Order: sequence, then structure tokens, then C-alpha cells
Amino acid sequence: EKDAVSSRSAGESEAEATMSSKRSRGSASSSASKRQQVVELVDDYDAGPSRRADAEDKAREAADYMRKIQQIKALQNDVIFTGKVSAEEMNSLVGTVMRYVLFRTGQHKSQPIPRNDIAALVTKKYPGPARQGLTKLVIAKAQGQFADIMGLEMKELVRKTESGEASATRSYILRSLLPKRYQEAVAGPKRGKERERERQEKSLLLVILMMISLSGDQMTEAKLWEHLGLLGIEKDTKHATFGDTGSAMLYRFVRQRYLQKVAKKSDNGRVWLYQPGENALDEIDQMSLSDAISKTLQKGHNMSEMIEID
Repeated sequence: EKDAVSSRSAGESEAEATMSSKRSRGSASSSASKRQQVVELVDDYDAGPSRRADAEDKAREAADYMRKIQQIKALQNDVIFTGKVSAEEMNSLVGTVMRYVLFRTGQHKSQPIPRNDIAALVTKKYPGPARQGLTKLVIAKAQGQFADIMGLEMKELVRKTESGEASATRSYILRSLLPKRYQEAVAGPKRGKERERERQEKSLLLVILMMISLSGDQMTEAKLWEHLGLLGIEKDTKHATFGDTGSAMLYRFVRQRYLQKVAKKSDNGRVWLYQPGENALDEIDQMSLSDAISKTLQKGHNMSEMIEID
């Protein structure tokens, strides 16, 4: 009886060993198959000329990205400050400015922050002529930190006078330094929906900027409303697509400094004119705008795809 039990045990052990061996071979075969698939995919990637071109584009974008960061970090080297501030105090000031800029950006996206508001954070703690140049240095260091740590550009915007010269009015806005192809991926699906809504609104902004450009870079308020009315956008009526009244949207564009509303004297009294704001002038060069106008006149082009506005 004992011999029979031992025989059965030995048989079972042998069967288990055989099954285990088969599973191991199957697993090894599956792993080898997966590795082969990976190798084939990599080989396919390397072989395709379009994929190689895409890889070259990505490498070029990465180089441009790093170059921009280094250029922004170097801004502080051009600032002359002869005062004495400890490294701890300087880091505290830079951190305060960065937190404030992030907070304001979160509150009012696309709305530039006046330089005076940022300077007040520095001069409030360090007043007096002995600190001359400190605000400029703190801002430059904050710009370098934003670029190096977060991949963001704290861009300075300069308002132009009626003669086209730079005024003393300065403001700052955060822009992503990432190439456009990566911004959507970083944003995620929820942010993607928000960006679609923003893209629709910026398409309207682009139409307005093109109309103003065709009118000699300025247009009377009455004339602008006349053209917007032809597009189905009324002053006090909520638009089905944009979800806001025409007045509210124009006001938002002015606050974001994409448009500038200025008063001008005339024989019939004061006239309000709309002009491109410093935010629009910084994002869209005249050549790109002229190209967008040309494509629009040729028809058949999606407005949101002609010029990407952050």
C-alpha cells in the first residue's frame, strides 16, 4: 500500500513538473513574442522617413526650448543693482513675486499684470533710492525661475502710444514655453474642453483684429458694432456659441489687452476707437495677420487653425 501511495505521489510530481515546464516555455515564448513586437515597432519607427522627420522636428523644438530658457535666465545679468540684499532676502522677494503672479494668473487668465502692482511688493518692503534697480533684478530673477522650473515665460508687454512709440506702461503675462504639440497633452482632457471654448473665443478675436487691420489699425466703436452685427453678435444679446453678450466679450478682450479702447476728439465730439492691444501685438506679428486675412478672403479656412493665440 505504501508503495502504491509513493508511486502515485511520484506520478503527480512528475505531471506537475511537466505542466510547470510547459507554462514556463509558454511564458518565455509570449515574452519573446512581445519583445519581437517591440523590436519590430522600433525598427518600423527608425525606418520611416516621416517618423525620422518628426524626430528631427522634436529635437529641434527641444533645442529651441532650452535656448529660450537660457536666454530668459540671462536677463538678470543685464540688471545693474549696487545695493546689498542677502541671498535669503532675495529668494524671499523672488518667491513673493512668483506666488503673486501665479495667483493673479489663476484669477484672471490672459489678463496682463501691471508692473506697478509687482513693483509694490518690493518697494513696500525695501523703500528708498538706495534700492534702485532692486525691483528690476527681482523681476528678472523671477522670470528665470519661471522658465527654469515651470517652463513658463513671464513676458513683459509694452503699451504703445498713438505715434507707435513705447510708453512707460509695462505689464507681465505668463506664457508656456512648451511647443504647441505638447501643451494640449499637458493640459489633459478637461483642460482640452476649456481650450476648445477659448479657441472659439480667440477665433472671434482674430476676426476683430483682421477688421481693425484692414481699417488702418483702428476702427470706431460704431463701425465695429456694425460689422459684428453682420456676424450675428449683438451688444446686449447672449451669443449661442460664445455664451456671452457682445459687450462682455469686447470688455474681456480690452481687459486682456488684446484690444485697446481709446478716446479721440472729433468735430462731432468724442469718438471711441478700437486698436490692437499690446498682448495682441506681442502674440501676432503683422505678417501672420496679413496671411490670415489672405486665407480668409480665399475662403474655406478654419479660423482657429490659421493663427494659434495662447
